[in-house]
Amino acid sequence: MIEVSDETIEKLHTVLARVENARGKVLKPAFGRALQAGKTEAKRKAVETYHIKPGEYKKNTYIQYQSEEHGEDEIIGTISFAGNPIPLIKYNVSPKTPSRKTPSAVVKKANSPVKFDRKKDVFVQQMGSGHIGIFKREDTGKIKELYGPSTPKITENEEVIQAVTDKVNEVLNRRIEHEIERLFNSEG
Repeated sequence: MIEVSDETIEKLHTVLARVENARGKVLKPAFGRALQAGKTEAKRKAVETYHIKPGEYKKNTYIQYQSEEHGEDEIIGTISFAGNPIPLIKYNVSPKTPSRKTPSAVVKKANSPVKFDRKKDVFVQQMGSGHIGIFKREDTGKIKELYGPSTPKITENEEVIQAVTDKVNEVLNRRIEHEIERLFNSEG
């Protein structure tokens, strides 16, 4: 939940009463900056919480943020995440190259590696295209690649959500103060 400090709300009411289109001049830019900071924080916290490289996270994520006015007293900001499941080999796995060893994997940094059961026919394989992945042999004889969570799933993690919320709140309050100062200085 996004919260604006009481002191900032009082200043905001003063500005809204004195300046024409103050909402557009103060709230919209502040929300835009806060949501951009939330987007950046989501990536930072996801990489801190999961065994995924920043480039891999970015490559597999589409992030959109926007703020919209809803009535006179309400502006709503949203950050939306979309992306595909990430191949398990992109997380912390051993071995990373084809081998006779039974692979093990760990997705979240707080967890320990899980060794796959050899009876399940899980193995690291390089395909003809050059792609290396962790595959499982199905009962039908076909093989399918194993995947970890997608980036939207990663960002649903409570730690990630809390970090994003905290960052958006911090930046929103700071940016509202900044926009009010800027507005007063330009009128001066």
